[in-house]
Amino acid sequence: MHLIVLLRLAVLLHRGRSGVALPNIELAARGGTLELRFAARWLKEHPLTVADLQLEIEFLRPHGIRLRVFSGNRAG
Repeated sequence: MHLIVLLRLAVLLHRGRSGVALPNIELAARGGTLELRFAARWLKEHPLTVADLQLEIEFLRPHGIRLRVFSGNRAG
């Protein structure tokens, strides 16, 4: 199931087919939770992607998968 979610996220993040590279994105999987961490301010600069990620969070919830999205570097 995680692989299906990763494919969905890849499509979501590459939907614009822009030549501009994505920032480094950290991914952590723990049980039924996937955590994405984007570079600081990147999400603020891409509000349509944020909206798509929010829809994906809602879509995955009934399937027992928790998607968490963060902005900024991990402390420590």
